[in-house]
Amino acid sequence: MIVSVFIALFLYIFQPFGFVNFTGNKILLSIAFGIATSIGQLISIYIIKGYFLRRWVKKWLFIYEVISISSLLLIISFLNWLCFYLFVFPVVFDATIVAYVFGITFCVGLIPVLVLNMIEKNQQLKRELQYHINPSVIEVNKDSYAGRSITFISLNKKDKPLVIDVNSLIYLEALKNNVKVVYFDNEEVKQKWIRNTLSSTLMLFHENHIVQCHRSFVVNLHHIVSAKGNTNGYQLISKASSDPIPVSRKYAADFQKVLH
Repeated sequence: MIVSVFIALFLYIFQPFGFVNFTGNKILLSIAFGIATSIGQLISIYIIKGYFLRRWVKKWLFIYEVISISSLLLIISFLNWLCFYLFVFPVVFDATIVAYVFGITFCVGLIPVLVLNMIEKNQQLKRELQYHINPSVIEVNKDSYAGRSITFISLNKKDKPLVIDVNSLIYLEALKNNVKVVYFDNEEVKQKWIRNTLSSTLMLFHENHIVQCHRSFVVNLHHIVSAKGNTNGYQLISKASSDPIPVSRKYAADFQKVLH
């Protein structure tokens, strides 16, 4: 609807591409092009993308998004040519006019379609992320990990091992060859530095809610209360601190797979 209204207003206000020379009712013609845009979007969403691509494609990749957007613009171009043929220049089929109308449609429609598509994708990712970290949705079944503890052993032999319950872990943060373990101890947030690497420490965990989200961070999704970000990365807020935990672009794709 937004794209359709944009097209109709754009044509009526600026009257580009010879639209100013049209001697009929310009308001109705602008609305006709807007309606054609809506119909094209419905065909693309529910038939091209919603049926064929979703039916044939198991994993949605960037190339399929390009195909979807291209098919949308082609369908809208054809419907715009139909409006042009019926209301503006009702003559015998002319390939030059078809190419002209298709070129206009791509020039006018490409930017708003791409921008709105990017906004919609970012909003969708935010909704999915918020859904999966929402405490009312995630049920932490502590009984399933009853008695399961994690022992962090320092490479420095003088340091005592740190033993915590797997559910009490909030996040891990790496700094060079040290790992900061942030965890709950009787509802009190504590932290301890362990002499070890993050990759070695991560091998202690087998739970799918313990996720590496950054080259320096591993987070327990059960203790995340909010998130913000877009396709380039996220920032997570944990129960332990208001300081954000980054989800870098490198790990964003794998992080989204865990959420799905």
